[in-house]
This record gives sequence, structure tokens and C-alpha cells, in this order.
Amino acid sequence: MVAGGGIAGICCAIAASRSGLRVALVHNRPVLGGNNSSEIRIALSDRSNFELYPNVGNIVKTLEYPEVTRKVKQGQASTDMWREWDKLKLDRVKAERNIDLFLSLHISSVQMERSAIESATAIEPRTGAELSFSAPLFVDCTGDANQRQILSERHQVKLELGNWILQQ
Repeated sequence: MVAGGGIAGICCAIAASRSGLRVALVHNRPVLGGNNSSEIRIALSDRSNFELYPNVGNIVKTLEYPEVTRKVKQGQASTDMWREWDKLKLDRVKAERNIDLFLSLHISSVQMERSAIESATAIEPRTGAELSFSAPLFVDCTGDANQRQILSERHQVKLELGNWILQQ
């Protein structure tokens, strides 16, 4: 399960899907993109695929919308252009056969088994409906470490090199 449908979450879900994994992508907003959506409107940087790591950024490149990026830099991007970009990201995710997309769901709790997340519960804010996700792997791409915040309430948690280390 990938929590967070910003650029990092989208790329994580697509990479996992292309590696043959079944992915639940859970995002708390009605549109994908996080800061790079029509809601926030921060354009992607064109800084990727550097010499040492030439393939880092390949998935991001599939999410680029050069016309919007150019217009943003000129201060001329319209709301309709940003919405087209939202649709492009949505279409890229929907094109991946191993991704199940869940929009407008907020991760509200996680359930632990020993020192690993066993499942996560998400709530639909408008209706209060809850949905539970079980998976062998949970990735927090929320941008605000939402799952980590929830865990911190019950466990001392520290983040080390991108891995979860739980201390009882």
C-alpha cells in the first residue's frame, strides 16, 4: 500500500506495479499530484536523470506536461491547463493494471503486528466510511509522514535511511 498520491507516491506506485506488485494507492485528496496538482499548483522541476543515476526520474518524466511547466514559468498557466495536467497524472495511474486507486481517503490508523504495520484504516471524511488495507509493505509518501505520526502515538519511532525502525 502506498499512502499519498503526490509525485513521490505516484512514482512509487507505478514502479511497484511495473515490478509486478499489486498496489493500493491511497490519497486524501480528490485529485492526484499533491503540491503538483490544480489545488496547490507547484510545477515539477526539470532536474532529474543526472549522470550518476541516469534512470532516476524516468517515471517522473512520464508525468510532465511541458506546456504547463513553460506557462507556469511565464506566469500564464490557466486553471484548465492545471486540470488537464491532473487528468494526465490520473490517466498514467489508471493505465497501470496493478494499481487500485483510492481517492479522498485519509489514513486514520495503523495496526501493528510485532514491529511491522499489518494493516491501515482509511476514512472518507464526508461520509465517515472506513476502509481497511492489509499489505506486506506500507510506504508513506504523504509528505507529512502521516503513518509515522499515527505510529508515534503508540511507539517511539525514528526514521533511518528511509526505513521504519520501531523501538518498543
